[in-house]
Amino acid sequence: MPYEKGQSGNPAGRPLGARNRATIVVGTLLQGQVEPMTRVAMDLALGGDMAALRMCLDRVAPPGRHRPIASSFRRSAPRRTRRRRWPRSRRTWRWAS
Repeated sequence: MPYEKGQSGNPAGRPLGARNRATIVVGTLLQGQVEPMTRVAMDLALGGDMAALRMCLDRVAPPGRHRPIASSFRRSAPRRTRRRRWPRSRRTWRWAS
């Protein structure tokens, strides 16, 4: 049975709001246990467990992306003032004078 052009094999598709089976299973297993688990993780983080602290901070304040970071660090060694210039052959490089 050939399909008509522009018509999928399942025109109704997955209904809106339908959840994956794995998500439903995890939700039923963790039902009522999320708050005590969160308290334990926070207690471990406050006790000095770095992995728990990182997990809590990642959930509360995710790492910022695409934001410039201002720093006041100085370089320990001076930068080279001359640029590298590639010759046309690109086999070797030399410092520009």
